[in-house]
Amino acid sequence: MERPASAGMPGNGGFPPTRLLSSISIVQIRRMGDSDFHVASPAPDRFRPREGRVLPAWTGRRSAPPRGGRSGPARRHGDGRPSGSAACRRPPEDDMDIYKELIRERDAGRRAALVSIVTQSGSTPSATAAKMLVRADGTIAGTVGGGAAEGRAIMVARDVIATGQSQMLAIDLHKNPTLDLGMICGGNLQFYIEAIMPNRTVYIFGGGHVGLMTETICRTLGLETVVIDDRAEFANAARFPAAASTHAGPLAEATAELAPNASSLVFIAMRGHALDQEALAWALGTPAGYIGMIGSKRKVLTVYQNLIAAGFAPEAFARVRAPVGLEIGAEGPEEIAVSVTAEMIAHIRGADKACPLTRTMDWCGTAQEGKPLSAAS
Repeated sequence: MERPASAGMPGNGGFPPTRLLSSISIVQIRRMGDSDFHVASPAPDRFRPREGRVLPAWTGRRSAPPRGGRSGPARRHGDGRPSGSAACRRPPEDDMDIYKELIRERDAGRRAALVSIVTQSGSTPSATAAKMLVRADGTIAGTVGGGAAEGRAIMVARDVIATGQSQMLAIDLHKNPTLDLGMICGGNLQFYIEAIMPNRTVYIFGGGHVGLMTETICRTLGLETVVIDDRAEFANAARFPAAASTHAGPLAEATAELAPNASSLVFIAMRGHALDQEALAWALGTPAGYIGMIGSKRKVLTVYQNLIAAGFAPEAFARVRAPVGLEIGAEGPEEIAVSVTAEMIAHIRGADKACPLTRTMDWCGTAQEGKPLSAAS
């Protein structure tokens, strides 16, 4: 079920008008700490169902989809509406469908937030354990009751998606029980809003000393690794036993089945300029969000000029870190790997605000007035 979070009136899954949001008492919004590179920290133990416990299913009947094309359960209307908490309850979405959407977003390299009701009391729009997925583009799957409370949860979820930090949100509906929604609600809700971070894979081109140390640190950081080399002795399970996969052979063949997404990282440290250039050309043809290439400034310039001559636009190098790594005066494979992975962390955490293309152009002598790098440089 997909619908824009910003469209429609309350109860249609959209943000409610300001006058409705102002009627809600926000008891607390508490950050739950930084998430890791995969899925943020789970809810506290007291919010989890005991092992083997089956949560009660909603037993009401589902209404036909309302006019306007929106699918899914609809709030009951009409003079015969039950009073009290029964009037506020909405049937839950199938949790498995929500989890499938969550996995789809994560595997596509997109962030999301999972909103769950962990406690509720009094007359509220939904039951404990109701869930809703908020995507990075603002659309949602599932519902936690609709109306102003859901709108507030979506707003906080957007912040969770942006920061990667899970939060607790408590809402008191007693201040205005009706909230102009045609429902009789006046209870308390507590949400756990969990940051869902995409799986991140680092594609390491070159299984030499630097590649080996970089792969080791990446795994320590919880990143999945894939190693590619044109030599079988440098890309195999014995040398990289914990890598997700290794690929050896001509790069065109070794990369044929690889499919990076926007959250993927590519690190290039092959044994020669020609191989680095081939690997970079492949990386530029993928949506990988981070591309780093090792080498001297002269080597990087040569590779760039060759690729521009082959038809690549200068702007294509804007997401390339070259020479790769933070400037810490690194010497030797171990220190270089630390420099490289530190830059990866900065990218993942959104702390890398510098423009890699400008950094590269500075020493090309073409940065004056923002002129782009060209084959004539």
